[in-house]
Amino acid sequence: MDSGARRAAWEGLRTALVVGGVVVCAIAPSRWVLSSLEESGGARTRAFLLGLMADSTSALVLVGLVASGAMLARARPRRARALVAAAGLGLWLFTVSSSESCLSRGVFASWVDLRILWNSPEMMQSSAAMFTLPRNLIPTAALLLPAVLVLKAWPVAGPTPRGGAVYHMLFLSLVATACGLGSAGAESPFDLLAPRAWPEAFACLGDDCGPRGHLERGSVPSSEEVARGAAMLGWPPPADAAAGAHPFARAFPALERESPSVRAARLLQTLDSLSTEILSRRGDRPLHVWLVALEGMRGDDLHPLNPSAPRNLAPLLSSLYDRSAAPAPEVLASRHTYAAGLRTPHGVAAALCGLGTLPYGLTLSRDLPDLAVRCLPDVLADAGLRVGFAYGGDPVFDGLGPWLARHGAEDLLREARRAPEAPRGAWGLSDRAVHGAAVDAAAAAPGSTFTFVLTLSHHHPFPLPDDLPPAVRSAAEAAFTTATPGADREDERRLVTFAYADAALAELFESLKRRDLYDDSIVIVTADHSIPDRRLWGGSRIDAPQSRALVPLVVSIAPALFERAAHPDAARSLAKRAQEELDDLALSQNDIPLLVLSLLGRSPSVEALGERAWHTLGGQATSPWYRPPGPETTSIHGIHAGTALYFFNDEGHAVAPEEPAPLVATPERAREVAPSLQPAAAPLGLLVHAPPASTMAITTK
Repeated sequence: MDSGARRAAWEGLRTALVVGGVVVCAIAPSRWVLSSLEESGGARTRAFLLGLMADSTSALVLVGLVASGAMLARARPRRARALVAAAGLGLWLFTVSSSESCLSRGVFASWVDLRILWNSPEMMQSSAAMFTLPRNLIPTAALLLPAVLVLKAWPVAGPTPRGGAVYHMLFLSLVATACGLGSAGAESPFDLLAPRAWPEAFACLGDDCGPRGHLERGSVPSSEEVARGAAMLGWPPPADAAAGAHPFARAFPALERESPSVRAARLLQTLDSLSTEILSRRGDRPLHVWLVALEGMRGDDLHPLNPSAPRNLAPLLSSLYDRSAAPAPEVLASRHTYAAGLRTPHGVAAALCGLGTLPYGLTLSRDLPDLAVRCLPDVLADAGLRVGFAYGGDPVFDGLGPWLARHGAEDLLREARRAPEAPRGAWGLSDRAVHGAAVDAAAAAPGSTFTFVLTLSHHHPFPLPDDLPPAVRSAAEAAFTTATPGADREDERRLVTFAYADAALAELFESLKRRDLYDDSIVIVTADHSIPDRRLWGGSRIDAPQSRALVPLVVSIAPALFERAAHPDAARSLAKRAQEELDDLALSQNDIPLLVLSLLGRSPSVEALGERAWHTLGGQATSPWYRPPGPETTSIHGIHAGTALYFFNDEGHAVAPEEPAPLVATPERAREVAPSLQPAAAPLGLLVHAPPASTMAITTK
């Protein structure tokens, strides 16, 4: 090798080392954060090294391009340094955002996720706070100085050596091969750049970025396929379209001819009897029904569901659960309710339609807004209730606002969101602001109301709300002192927003009392989904899969409704019986709308529906047609906060291995994820390919 070749080899090697070193400094902080929060001890170090090697391997193409550009710009050192520094900054932003996505959803973001976020500038702006989290800034600061020193000493001005690019690419290829062999099987955010992800990337550059295409591209399913998938959703076998019925129409629970499981059947019958006692003789007196979905309210952090968690973290919810154990309860509470899906639109579809567990990551609001389904808001709007929703975030995000409007719900916060002085939390208005505006709207309504409240303050990256009461912060910080070793200040901040959500809910109850609405109110409280964040309470009896799926479910019935009942003692006795039936019953979020409809079914306005007393609510424990995927011992299935399909028995324990269930856009990826759930696509495909002529004039079969 002559001197020119040796010089080219040296400069190529040096360039590769410098660029590679800067890249490692850029991607290492996010890998350290992931390994620190998911593992401990030696496992943490191993996870960090494997992840770093996987990232280095996957980023080879980018590193090679940057190194080649740096070689070409070597004659201008400032330009070369700027190129490498810009690449390092871009990689840091990308890997930090990817790691935070993984922490909040259990998987790295897909092209579909990025497209969804890109369509909502307000959500992108709110997500920017993740880059200022101490857990990301501290390791970055530790690696910033070495990266700056390396860049400052390189390059030495001079002509670009011929052949240098060949040598640095050869060196990088050898390093990447070694890293790839050492990290086989490890996932990386750079998998987005792998050839297998290119079809999804190209799809997301156009209008075919979403899972709906899986239904549209498929052929019309057979009747056997439809019946099998319908049972997985809790729907009956499809009716003959010629009979004029919606193919999956169901009668109200009290009128359904078939019974679900014995325990669930008793619960529905008891709720129907309770409805008769407390609602059938109300006359024209308004009734106010509230369905509150608290953002990410994980059951693992609630003392009634996990005794290891501190009671003072959520005193309002804890007190509601306590009241359910009274001799004559006015609160019904489930300790075994499990999330239907991963994200907010899944939880919304579950709570309102019983359809939150769909294949391919499908959601009603984003992917199937025109699907012909008759949900709880449709029924109650037809019954004459003023139906509204209170959501502090961007109502266009995931199509939530337009979809709710399509089902008869009015946006109650349209003006409140525009108020510049309104207090803010994560991704929008604070919970206290949302509750206040919702109560104002109900107080101004002339008759009965159904209000769906969706909160946001306990949302990643958990910024503290503007209107956080000091006492709530102090209580959360005191609770944090009992957390397991290894919990950090980011966990503490999450707990502060968790405690704030509970305190804001307590203010909702107080506001109802101040506005003379409480005596005519039924308040149902649940979560939109669980979260995969680090578990904080030692000695928990809840296993890991449960912790990612368990959510609260509470029904608070105003004492005055019992006092004004046709037979007050009988009403209280029925509430006690309903609680006893709830105590050992495993429920899905998909069962919530049927439970609510059973409780409201004997109110005069709902009973007056006549031929419109039908719905297409899905369900699991509450549906006589439900047949779960998985083994015979499966009682409940859903997608938990770790982005995986779970199969639970009556005790909430896994009876089969989980199946990854990410959001996918291409047919190739669709065939790979959650295969046990894919039969549920058939009845949805039937409605997409052959929608009923009208869902507003169809009678049940």
